[in-house]
Amino acid sequence: NWDLCRENADILEFYRRAIALRKRFSVVRGRHFFRGPHAQGTSVPDILWFNENLKPPDWTNPESKTLCCQIAGADDGAGMGFYLLFFILHAGTAPLTVRLPVKEGMPWHRIVDTSLPAGEDFLDPPGALLPLQERYTAAPRSFVVLLGIQGP
Repeated sequence: NWDLCRENADILEFYRRAIALRKRFSVVRGRHFFRGPHAQGTSVPDILWFNENLKPPDWTNPESKTLCCQIAGADDGAGMGFYLLFFILHAGTAPLTVRLPVKEGMPWHRIVDTSLPAGEDFLDPPGALLPLQERYTAAPRSFVVLLGIQGP
């Protein structure tokens, strides 16, 4: 029922922005399995998994409410050369400060935070430069994507 598009315009816009993000970064489109080795001529693994303290996640802990993932991408049409995407999936009911990997010359920018109001939740790359590069506070039940791009 296309009449529901007007009634649910906010949800429709959310999905449009999510699809645009996926189209922009081919590394998240699943064309190849992540294997963990270094990404295309770099010293960075193609995928790394973390808990909120940058430690390996405890996959056996049913009480764990936060999972983080870093994916390395290369110039794949996004026009940014080498970049990193850092995902924070936080299912907890309280805000949580997450430690971020610090990469010299590669500052983090927020491009998605589902806890923010419509229009601020998805930003076009490069996004908003984080004031604190070593941590990010994830709101309860939120999904965050940070973009690390090499500076000039």
